[in-house]
Amino acid sequence: MLLMGTGSFAQKKPLCDFGLSESRGDQYETEWYSEQLAALGEQCLSPAQFAPKRPTYRFLWLRSFRHPVSARLEIKEDGSGTIFLRETDGHSVIAPKGNKWGKLVRQTEVSVAKPEVDEFLKQLSKSGFWSSAFTRQLGNDGAQWIMESYDGSRYRMQQKWTPPDGDTFRAVCLKLMDLSKFDVKSEEIY
Repeated sequence: MLLMGTGSFAQKKPLCDFGLSESRGDQYETEWYSEQLAALGEQCLSPAQFAPKRPTYRFLWLRSFRHPVSARLEIKEDGSGTIFLRETDGHSVIAPKGNKWGKLVRQTEVSVAKPEVDEFLKQLSKSGFWSSAFTRQLGNDGAQWIMESYDGSRYRMQQKWTPPDGDTFRAVCLKLMDLSKFDVKSEEIY
């Protein structure tokens, strides 16, 4: 049995249910994302598998030429939050032989004040995250941006391949990275 994470996320790790179909392409994405999350020590957010105890938002950033990164915001009862930032030394797209997706090299926790959490949630709502249609986007030499949310009653996953500047989904994901204090150079954002 593989144990993952800390706190409420210390559970065994199955393939995650992202709400994708069982087509061959969707199965590939399910395995890819699940394996990356496992390497990062992250648990599934889907309530069918593991319902977080509090509203949780996670950005999984799989860039072709950078290490995989996740930033997970858990909101507390008082409206403040904690961001759990994780990074492995692996590759986001091509699994090398041996240590498949790398090992955890960064694991930090950052407290987030209620006004900052409120601003993030407002930005997420304005982006159409909960209402926009799901689209499949994959490509070469770019990045897969995956945002998941479980707000206590519903789960949602959205993904985009290398969203352009000005894209509201991109802005929400970068807001979460900013709140996590992850230092990223502008040329590494793609």
